[in-house]
Amino acid sequence: MKKSSVAKITVAALLACLLCSCAKTEHLSDISIVEGMSVNGGADGFEVTAQTLNLAKSGNAAEGFSGNVTMNIGGRGENISRAIDNAAEGLSKQLYFGQNRIVIFGNGIDENKRRECLDYFIRSNNSQPDVALCLAQGNPADVLNNQEHDALVPAQALSKMLKNGQENGSAAYVTASELANLYLDETSDFYLPVVELEGENTYSSKTAVYDGTRLAAVLDKQQTLGFLIMKNKVDGGILTVDDERLGKTSFEIVSSRAKTKAALVNGVPEFTADIKLKLIVNEIENGADISVSDSDITRLENLAQKELKGYCRSAFEVCTQNGSDALRIGRHIARRSNSQYRQIISDWKAMLPTSVLKITVSCECSKINDNAKI
Repeated sequence: MKKSSVAKITVAALLACLLCSCAKTEHLSDISIVEGMSVNGGADGFEVTAQTLNLAKSGNAAEGFSGNVTMNIGGRGENISRAIDNAAEGLSKQLYFGQNRIVIFGNGIDENKRRECLDYFIRSNNSQPDVALCLAQGNPADVLNNQEHDALVPAQALSKMLKNGQENGSAAYVTASELANLYLDETSDFYLPVVELEGENTYSSKTAVYDGTRLAAVLDKQQTLGFLIMKNKVDGGILTVDDERLGKTSFEIVSSRAKTKAALVNGVPEFTADIKLKLIVNEIENGADISVSDSDITRLENLAQKELKGYCRSAFEVCTQNGSDALRIGRHIARRSNSQYRQIISDWKAMLPTSVLKITVSCECSKINDNAKI
């Protein structure tokens, strides 16, 4: 780790405090800068863990080179605000949230407490609109405590992992402002990436979809890719198919564009998705002595289209059959026809499982170059 990287993080955090009028303190020494936070439900309220910058450590060259310039503190309380205050008392400092990168919720939070969590992070001054939100598989404090390969700021590395994951179709990335838009909408439902801890690694390949504040279902890795494609969130990634001649073949997703709409057709919600992708053949299991012909490319395109269509359809069915409108089918109907929207709004969740999907997937596949076998 370079010492300059430590210095840059420290300077950036201090400048953020100096330039922000929200910091209700006279001295920087009275502030502890929060970079990440976890929230879990306890027997008598909430448990909060905050990852803060340890400015004293970042100023020490020997410790700075160790790669981590943070410390974690915890607190409990009957509500989130009290839990945060109790955590801050252990430091005798005010927690400053203007630099916060991520909030990790526990999957043990019951529905009533989940509603409190959402209301807090939508309305509180301590919540930033661009902070990333996720759901932990297990104890969220354990995820926050993970060192993320000795990263300078583990919470920052985790947030970046989710953002990059969405671009590659492997993980969702949801900010507080995006969640607020979904949560406060009359028919839409929100979703969150699921973060799991395995040894010293954190990863996300699943997506939790909600019905109101009820956890409706969890999409697996393939369903997550289909879900994100339909939501037009994917800019890259890898797709793998099994071909009878070439064996296991992987593609790099160069671009992905989805046009979606919905309408009531004979009283049934119909969701239409028109998806176009550009792919490059990346790796072929049997490709060492085989040249890829035009007929191979056509066959691979058909395989990719079939595979992706299956992922999208599976994600659609899991969402609608479990009462989650994370795909915003109701909002699409409202955009098309306000009168139709008014017809369904009172019993929308009863109608949602009857929804049908009309989907087309078109893949344009190419080799890396014309001279290469693949």
